[in-house]
Order: sequence, then C-alpha cells, then structure tokens
Amino acid sequence: MPVKFRDIECDKIELVKQGINQSLFITGASGVGKTVLMASVVKELLKEKQNKVKWISYPGFIMELQSMFRKEGENTPFEVAEEVATYPSTLCIDDIGAEKMTAFVQQITYYIINYREQEMLHTLITSNFSLQQIDEQIDSRISSRIGGMCKIIKLTGRDRRLEK
Repeated sequence: MPVKFRDIECDKIELVKQGINQSLFITGASGVGKTVLMASVVKELLKEKQNKVKWISYPGFIMELQSMFRKEGENTPFEVAEEVATYPSTLCIDDIGAEKMTAFVQQITYYIINYREQEMLHTLITSNFSLQQIDEQIDSRISSRIGGMCKIIKLTGRDRRLEK
C-alpha cells in the first residue's frame, strides 16, 4: 500500500467491515476517500497475520506491462498479468479506468477480472468510473463481472485533498 495511506484512517467503519470477507468495487469522484477506504480494509486484513495482500495502481501496472514490450526481460507482459490475476489472496486494484484504453489494456483487464470472478478471489477495486461508465468506455463483460463479484460502494462528497 502506498505510504500516504498507511496512517490515514477511514471514518466509515461499517464499510471497512464489509470489505473484510467480500469483494468491493468502490466508486466515486476524485478525493472522496475510495483509496482510503480500500487501505483501511487492507489494514484490517493484515491484522490477521495469515492474510496477504497485493496492491497495484492500475495505470502504473499497465505502463509496466507496456514497457516490457521494449525491453528484454525474464517475464512477458502476460506472465506478469497472470501473476496478478492468479494472486491467491486479496488483490487491490487502485484506479481502474484511469489508464489509456487500448485493445491491449482491455484484454489484460478482462483477463484479470474474469479470472478473479471465476475463481471467487477476494478483490478490492477503486475507480472514478461507475459500472455504467466501465460498461460504456471499457467493456460490458468487465463491468458485468465486477458487478457480479463485488459489492458496489458509491462514495460521495467533497474532494478532501483540496481541503487544507
């Protein structure tokens, strides 16, 4: 989890508890607390020593995969995506939809979400996009699977980053 979120506590304890045993899709405008909520769920999960978590910033993850096409390396982009998709514990996907949409991004996103939905793996996802926007701008198969595997939480309010 990014350093910024390690000491910030979410003020929505009932929502944090919901993410312990079920997958969540947390949506809302910028700065309303989506990542803070996901980080708070992670902190609760990590209190139990047997829980493990993988956290990815989705735009950064996609850029990493794309850069692998230009470099000689040990892993292919698919192998890295497969490692994420098949992660056996909690996977946190922060900011899905913020990446530039290409056929490659659409394919990778579908692969990860489809695998996690079929295997019923605990997944926490944040996005500025609603499921309807994911349906329209990314892929209806992806939005359908997210909607089927996750409890949808829509956060509203002001951009807390702008308050100083």
